[in-house]
Amino acid sequence: MYIMKLGTDMEDCPVEWENFIRAVWDLTPDRDDNGIPDSTINEFLKPYNAIYYENLQYDITLTFQHEEDYILYKLKYGGLRNSIPY
Repeated sequence: MYIMKLGTDMEDCPVEWENFIRAVWDLTPDRDDNGIPDSTINEFLKPYNAIYYENLQYDITLTFQHEEDYILYKLKYGGLRNSIPY
C-alpha cells in the first residue's frame, strides 16, 4: 500500500494531483461550482487501484493498493517527468 498526502489547497498539492484534477475536470459533465464529486474522482482512480479520501481533520490522501499503481499514476500525470534528466 502507498499513501500520497494532498494539501488542503491546490497550490499545496503535488503536480500530478493538479494534472489529474484538470484532466478529470475536462472529462466530467457532473461538476459544479463546488468542484468534482468524490465519487467521480474515485471512478477515475479505479485504473490505478486508488481511493481518494478526505477525513474531518483535513487529512486528504490518495491510497494506492500497490506502489506499482502509484508509479503508473505518477507517470501518467507528470510527477516523474520533471526528475528525469534529458
